Amino acid sequence: MNTELAEKLCDLNNRFYRTWASSFSGTRHNVWPGWQRCLEEIKLSAPNHEQAQTIFNAGTNASNTSQTTHTASIGSAPQRIASKEYEGRIASASAIDERSKELRLLDVACGNLRYEAFLARSLPACTITVQAIDACAELPSNSVTLPLNTTVNFERCDVIKELIAGNLSSALCAGEQADLAVSFGFMHHIPLPSWRRAFIKALIDATAPEGYLCLSFWMFLSNEGLALKASETTAKGIAELRFDEHLFEKGDCLLGWKNEPGAYRYCHSFSEKEIDTLIASVSEKAKVIARFRSDGRSGDMNEYLVLQKI
Repeated sequence: MNTELAEKLCDLNNRFYRTWASSFSGTRHNVWPGWQRCLEEIKLSAPNHEQAQTIFNAGTNASNTSQTTHTASIGSAPQRIASKEYEGRIASASAIDERSKELRLLDVACGNLRYEAFLARSLPACTITVQAIDACAELPSNSVTLPLNTTVNFERCDVIKELIAGNLSSALCAGEQADLAVSFGFMHHIPLPSWRRAFIKALIDATAPEGYLCLSFWMFLSNEGLALKASETTAKGIAELRFDEHLFEKGDCLLGWKNEPGAYRYCHSFSEKEIDTLIASVSEKAKVIARFRSDGRSGDMNEYLVLQKI
């Protein structure tokens, strides 16, 4: 794949999320089991997956029924914050390691902030300050409920454009370095191997010494049904968008959305070898704490990396 096509694919994704933000966000409410495992690996306690999903769902319901719900502003996106009464209910469900009462979180490609809701409700004794970044401001505008222990500073930022310009590290380090940096459901939207390496290095730069970085890598082509569907939509999308199919590399796909005409987004399905190469490229900056598969009905649709900055 060349740079010209890679930039076109990133523009395609930006248009997709701007157009379908509400519809997409409406399908993104579940807790990923891999998130809980990440917390366990960095020694922050969390409820089991069933408890986590129950807590998450209860928070969403609380925002719709409570008469004592608070409202906060995150950039241009109004956020509904669960009441103290609800906070008391979730506080007994999980606990934070007593060594950590404050947490600075960097979330790149934050979407509708559902990870922030999960983290806050998993760690109710912790005060969490979030730097949330996404190219699509419409996604946080459709966000889930956030508890009172969380403050979110949202920044609209196209990280790929910043990466191409060589400004990504400075863009992510606008404030203090993060204790925990995460990027879930985004690596598969980065087209070129060199861009993926640069992205991970920039995230490490934005993380405090001995801080942690958690990443997910979608491996949808390992599922026979998804692979077949991806093959069909990729061929159709390439024809409609008049892309050169010979420039697409192994794992590169165009996925559709609810059979909507013209609704395509670029996604890359990772291989173990590609992840090995990415790990090697940052070995002088960070060490691997954990690497595991999780999520989806099969329990292995994403591969996670938990890194600690050296």
